[in-house]
Amino acid sequence: VSYDKLVTSIPLVDLISLTNILSLGKRTLKSYKPRSSTTKVVHLGIKKIIPEISNISWVYIPDPRTCVYRIGNYSFSSPYMTGSSTTAMSLYIELSDSSIDPINDSCEFMQANYQISREDIEVITYNCLNPAYVIFDSNHDINTKEIISALKEYGIYTIGRYGSWDYISMEDSILMGQKLADSMN
Repeated sequence: VSYDKLVTSIPLVDLISLTNILSLGKRTLKSYKPRSSTTKVVHLGIKKIIPEISNISWVYIPDPRTCVYRIGNYSFSSPYMTGSSTTAMSLYIELSDSSIDPINDSCEFMQANYQISREDIEVITYNCLNPAYVIFDSNHDINTKEIISALKEYGIYTIGRYGSWDYISMEDSILMGQKLADSMN
């Protein structure tokens, strides 16, 4: 593939594999293996409002007896994220990788804690995010900076949460892209 500059937000771990950057030149990172967690996500479109979570973005579930660890509320972010902001909600349930049946685990959790029955659910989808969250180790900063610097030598620019292998927000990712675009002009 021929390019002058390549801007990518694919996960840094995948880019490392695609480019073989760790074995090029005098790099000392040959044994570095960026790590991340895997997260299972169930998306629910429900036909009712849950008052306890209707006015919040997400709820963390600090309960070791469940594999559910966060509920996110798309409806809070925007009324356009659901069919009706007054009678329905669009949610996501994040589960640990230990969940064997994420859809069933999510439905059971919502029934037990928020009285959401299967009949209340209009839409249900499932995704497995891998990578999900970057796992930081003691050499994370220096190793990722070295890799990103090496990629820049070849005209490859990594941005975003996964491209920079960092835990940043969507807003940070957008600003990172804008800053990179401004620097290239």
